[in-house]
Amino acid sequence: MRLHVLAMGFGVLAACASAPPRVAAPIDWVPWTRASSLRWYDCEPGSTLVERHERGTGEPAYEVRRTRIGEPGIYARLKAERLGPNGAEPSTTGRLVAPPWALALWAIPEPEERFIRHDVFQVDGSPLEVDVLRRTTPLRTGCDTGACPCENDALVEEVWYRRSRLVSEGAVRILFDPHRSRITHSAGCAGPPRGSAPDSRGMVETRAATALDVPFSLQKDIHRCMRVRTWDSSGVPVESLECPSVLEGRAMWQRPGPRLKGVPTLATIQVVSFDCR
Repeated sequence: MRLHVLAMGFGVLAACASAPPRVAAPIDWVPWTRASSLRWYDCEPGSTLVERHERGTGEPAYEVRRTRIGEPGIYARLKAERLGPNGAEPSTTGRLVAPPWALALWAIPEPEERFIRHDVFQVDGSPLEVDVLRRTTPLRTGCDTGACPCENDALVEEVWYRRSRLVSEGAVRILFDPHRSRITHSAGCAGPPRGSAPDSRGMVETRAATALDVPFSLQKDIHRCMRVRTWDSSGVPVESLECPSVLEGRAMWQRPGPRLKGVPTLATIQVVSFDCR
């Protein structure tokens, strides 16, 4: 009897050892084949986006509902309504969103990109093959608030794209090249982009992907996203979750808030829902 039981035990072990490994079920992503992310001008009036704002100061969170209003067309006029603990607050209007090709009407110069090499970038501990391009952007653009670029300034960057990148995916890394850029350091002119400390070549990292193909669940759908670290104008690192299939192209992002006991705080904004009609 004991030998029979032992034989059965060995048989079970052998069956387990010979069983094929379990393979995780593939994620059913929201399909996305557009060359750019979903924007307001892709949606009809009545479309909405709801964001939850978490403040790093410990104050109560609140929501903001944005609604496209006005007539159908390429220019999207938005209304914003803040929903707090005490209900809705007075709404504001006036934001106007236009498609990228319409920017040509304002004579914004196109950046020039040139392939320079193949390279490897570490993302979340794994090597990633990338194409590295040198991007030169003339900064002769008008602006009405803050410091503006000075005439003939130019921004030169190394832009890293993964070779097998998906449609509409952004760069996995951007390095600012202060040696080739022309940035005028004078009163009233915008300064160079902030980022990490310069590396051995003097390059400053201003964007870095920290995770690829990150799932984000929204209204029972799973969106494919990329987690990205950038730096704000004062040099504070901020995180975001870029998702081309979510309205406005991102599902979560951070921005610096007020200082608390001398320590800077970060506000986190996350998309709660959106309805693109």
